[in-house]
Amino acid sequence: MARFPAVAAAPQTPEIALLVLNWNGAQLLRRHLPQVVAATQAASVPTRAYVIDNASEDDSVAVVAGFDDVGWIVMPDNLKLLAYNEAARRIPCKAFMMLNNDLSPPLDAVDGLWSVLRDRPDAFAVGGLVRNVATGETDSGPTTLYWEREWLVDRLGREGSDGIVDVGYVSGGAGLFRREMFLELDGFWPLLPSMYWEDVELGLRAWLHGWRSLYHPGLVFDHETGATTSQSISDRRREFGVYRNRRLAHAALLLDPSDLRDWLRGELARSVRKPYYWPAALSLLPRLPQAIRQRRRLRARLGPVSVAELERRWSADRG
Repeated sequence: MARFPAVAAAPQTPEIALLVLNWNGAQLLRRHLPQVVAATQAASVPTRAYVIDNASEDDSVAVVAGFDDVGWIVMPDNLKLLAYNEAARRIPCKAFMMLNNDLSPPLDAVDGLWSVLRDRPDAFAVGGLVRNVATGETDSGPTTLYWEREWLVDRLGREGSDGIVDVGYVSGGAGLFRREMFLELDGFWPLLPSMYWEDVELGLRAWLHGWRSLYHPGLVFDHETGATTSQSISDRRREFGVYRNRRLAHAALLLDPSDLRDWLRGELARSVRKPYYWPAALSLLPRLPQAIRQRRRLRARLGPVSVAELERRWSADRG
């Protein structure tokens, strides 16, 4: 496979890196990369934008070459979100922003998010409000998690917040992450096929370590919702992928035995109500041993952190 040349090196090591994840997204880069560059230039701390390319076959490299100071880092194949793991290892910085290629950050995104992360040493990640440009609806940002014999996502759980608040996780498409903590967590979990819930699992794993995820309501990211997935993933494949990833995450992250038993009893009841998911359950079997090993590693390191303890941590409202 041809290796694409990187854009010329930046004059100084950035404190903040804006990482745009791309796969055959030349048209999206044409629409959104100019705003990423503008946000980079508006930052008051050394900042550089990079396109993390998952082995695109379109003219994405030509689009990026049109910008004087945007780095180009190419992956050997389409690693999807796992490409961030490699990019975080390669780019020395204090924090990096994950950005979908179908999204434009506000001009003050860097200073706004970095000031929150910098001043809170226990913060792992902070995100703003991600807005669907077609409908004006909120895609993510004020997102909370609550327990009903499994973790459920409330997309609007902290909507209407006036200040910085704790949330269950920060979107892997629009958020600023502390690099040191991300690397200590080993980044996104390779066991999860890229099909949603990867950022939920990452946020839960950070909370197990006592590291916070935060929401900044004053920063709005405009998102062409579904532009990167609608053409490549069918609704049924997406539904089954979410089913599988949710269950792998629960099997690995429920460190308290009573929580694990509660979830398993809930799974039994859910499988009776929704037997059409049984074929998807079969895809779990080859991956379950790795999920169990991950649970043992986390439990040995962190102890039996319970669901109730996690809920206590993210409802403390420390600002």
